[in-house]
Amino acid sequence: MTFFRWAGALALALLLSPCAALAQVPSTAKAQVPGGFLPAGANYCSNDSGTTWVPCPTSSGGGGGGSSGPVRATSTVSPGTITTANTYQSALAANSARNGCLLQNTSATTLRIFLGAPGSATDASAVQIAAGGSFSCASPGGVILTDQVSVAASTSSATFVIVSQ
Repeated sequence: MTFFRWAGALALALLLSPCAALAQVPSTAKAQVPGGFLPAGANYCSNDSGTTWVPCPTSSGGGGGGSSGPVRATSTVSPGTITTANTYQSALAANSARNGCLLQNTSATTLRIFLGAPGSATDASAVQIAAGGSFSCASPGGVILTDQVSVAASTSSATFVIVSQ
């Protein structure tokens, strides 16, 4: 139950927190910021002096949130269990209309996440998620990954929870 309160509070905080425009990157060019480059096409704001960059809300002149405000979505919460050790299984189907997802490792073992069908999965192409860690389908710049999410672990009965919109 704690995870669900945490995930709900995080989602609410992200939707309601304003992006104070201490710094803005104009939409006319890519800009180098700590950690790499932001793609052109939207203004980005930082409310922590440039450590974290997000699309600016429309009220800051960014166009990142669109003229209608934040996107509202209903979440689907799906707990999962690894059925066969070291074998990838589907945790979330591909969905081109996905608004976001979060997978939390609720087991004591490391999970391996692969973006794609289980039959194509390799450990070399997988992201490792430590016990208690999480994986988000959202990436900087507002990109939402819509791929199928496959998961594996070294032990059967490893557990995870995936929340998707």
